[in-house]
Amino acid sequence: MPNQVSRSSQSWIAREIAAGSLKAIGYQVTITYVLPLGLTLVTALTGYLQGLPWMYILVGTALMFAGVTTGLVRFDEWVERRRVKGKLTLSGVNAARDVRGPGLVFGVTLANEAAVPIEFRTQTSHDPSSWPRLV
Repeated sequence: MPNQVSRSSQSWIAREIAAGSLKAIGYQVTITYVLPLGLTLVTALTGYLQGLPWMYILVGTALMFAGVTTGLVRFDEWVERRRVKGKLTLSGVNAARDVRGPGLVFGVTLANEAAVPIEFRTQTSHDPSSWPRLV
């Protein structure tokens, strides 16, 4: 049957989905836990091996943890602000009869889903010969 997917392709798809999921989980665990805690432990170990007082080690590790976690949060916010996808959505299209003569007028409603205001410009032409034709 040509419309039926074979078992070998189903198992291949399942393996790829599982591998992608594991990569995503590994990335999130690394960024969320391993990086801040690992750098904090490296800072504490370095201070201990240098023979610094415990108070200096505790302050240094606290500053390292705060710096790394704040840097990760700010980097994530910066990446989100630079991404355009999903921030301006089409929420409706309106059609009406043109009151100035024969024809239709179309209106487009856009919704801003971003945390910051988005500016956009539209360009219209009043020359009917340059308008797209509806077939």
